[in-house]
Amino acid sequence: MGIGKKILVGLAVIVGLIGVLFTGFRIFLALNSGDIGKPDDSVLRPSSVIVPKEENAFYDLKQAADSLVLVKADEQVVLDMSNGKNWNDALANKIVNDNTAAFAAFDRASWKKSYQDTAVQVDPKTLNADTELTSTSKVRQVAQVSVIKSMLLFRQGKEKEAFDNTLNILYVGQMLENSPRTNLIGFLVGMSIKGRGIKNIQTMAQTRRLSSGELKAYASKIEKFKGNTMGLQEAFRMEYTKEDNTREQALLKSNYYYKPNETQKLFIDLYQGYVDSSVRLCSEIRPHSIQVERSVVGVLFTENAIGKILVDVLGSSLNGAFMKRCEEEFSVIQTQITLASQAYKVDKGAYPTSLTQLAPEYLPQVSEAYNGKPITYDANTGIVSLPK
Repeated sequence: MGIGKKILVGLAVIVGLIGVLFTGFRIFLALNSGDIGKPDDSVLRPSSVIVPKEENAFYDLKQAADSLVLVKADEQVVLDMSNGKNWNDALANKIVNDNTAAFAAFDRASWKKSYQDTAVQVDPKTLNADTELTSTSKVRQVAQVSVIKSMLLFRQGKEKEAFDNTLNILYVGQMLENSPRTNLIGFLVGMSIKGRGIKNIQTMAQTRRLSSGELKAYASKIEKFKGNTMGLQEAFRMEYTKEDNTREQALLKSNYYYKPNETQKLFIDLYQGYVDSSVRLCSEIRPHSIQVERSVVGVLFTENAIGKILVDVLGSSLNGAFMKRCEEEFSVIQTQITLASQAYKVDKGAYPTSLTQLAPEYLPQVSEAYNGKPITYDANTGIVSLPK
């Protein structure tokens, strides 16, 4: 047999082997393309509560947002001033005077029982990624302007009004966080608004002229803003509902690389884990870790690879929500201690040498640790820092 014929025979054998391997691989995919039964996701159904119009702060906050008076150039100025940067008394007065109507609506919202976007007051089965929710970005701007109002009142010597106005900001932020059927973005916007108010209370507390009793009263009032976990649970349930309904509408067929029911079970496990973690101590939370080898070969031989990758991508993006929740929780504790230590100084002439001296007269109970880590306390300033 000539060399040319040998080469042709060799090529034919290789092609045949490739054909056999390809056929075998197709048979393997076909034999392993079966899916599990439809999993039960009842534990991840969002709240059935529909907030009636008369109790719903949505309408007041929409009015506040619609009444906001800012030119484009003011947006960065407002952000800076609400963070205590580049303060300008004349500009602050103008911004506050221009937004009387927005403040009135914002204050009305703070007295309402709850907040719920009217776009989610529908059958949960109709909610998906295309559901258009009302933007809360302008509500966040109203809160920033309201912080400027508090700062201006404080600088004018109207300290009690400044503290009370800032508490209204915290109430609104808490309502957005705890909204029935809130989504993760809405929860984070509420957290941002709350954080702005907490930061302002901390700043004012350090340069106050309030009495010891008033400072202790404010430390007690912000207790309700600590340990806020129910809103985050609801946000995860809503995110699951929207994501699941969106996948259902995609109508992807079951095969080896994508199995709808197995994928749904992975999402149920992911979100249920997040819902459960929402009420745990921050030190006990375990973030989602990548489950799928992303190499071509790894994906090629991974059953339901597409579903697992989808879960990995989403899980990684959700991990940050817990960190923000833990930071907020500590910021409330930090603010309470700052207020209490200032009250202690009013009475005793100096800050306590240790946090335990604040209990029970200034705070019912005080811990010198947070989630197993020691709290850093400066007895010269009365300020505590987030554990590293």
